[in-house]
Formats: sequence, C-alpha cells, structure tokens
Amino acid sequence: MEIVDDDVFGGRERLVLGSPAGTVILTPRDFGHPLRKFGDHREVIASAVVPTIVRPSESWKQVIVGGKDLIHHIKAFRRNGDNAVIVCVFRENQDGSNFVTFYEMWEGRRGIDYVNAIRQGVLLHEG
Repeated sequence: MEIVDDDVFGGRERLVLGSPAGTVILTPRDFGHPLRKFGDHREVIASAVVPTIVRPSESWKQVIVGGKDLIHHIKAFRRNGDNAVIVCVFRENQDGSNFVTFYEMWEGRRGIDYVNAIRQGVLLHEG
C-alpha cells in the first residue's frame, strides 16, 4: 500500500474529510479491497478515493432493516488514454467501517448494473 499511503496519507495514520453527508475518517485499512482487486492500478485508487468522498457525483443513504444505515458516495473518472470510465464507490457503514471499490463502465462490462443497484434509498447529494 505504499503508493496509497504516500499519496493519500502523507505519513498520517488517518484523514478526517468532510463529505456532503458528514465527516468521514479514512484509514489505510480502507484500501484493502481495492488493492487486492485492482492492485495494478494503485495510482488510480490513490487519486480517486478522496475526491469521491469530498466531491461525489452522488451520495445515497440506504436504511437497512434493523436500522443499519449505509452511505454511498459515487464518482466517475475517465481513464487517461481511452474512453473507459471507472466509477469509485466509497461506502460508510454504521459501525464506522468503510468499503472502497471500483467498477469499470465500458461496453460489455456489468459495472453499470452494480452502480445502479447502489442508487437506492434517499439521494443526499447530487453534484
């Protein structure tokens, strides 16, 4: 996680960020899933997560049975050199944990189906 640590955290253990839905605490542990799945694209991961939290295209609140609210922040990025679009999704869980993942949106990929499934509940922010 060196690139993510250096590019995002600059030696700090955590970042406290403001989002349209409130305060988010980001730690290097939050990058575990995308680094396992998309480790070849560390620079993309490092450069996409903070803007997704601070300036998302959309933020959604889902109330789950049992009262566990989930907040999803969604932001699309165009890859350099081609027309592919990558969507970063940052999810805040009620228990304080976070989840980050990416979806590829070019023709033939099912990423749009996954992103549309996240667009449920109350739209908190659109921008």
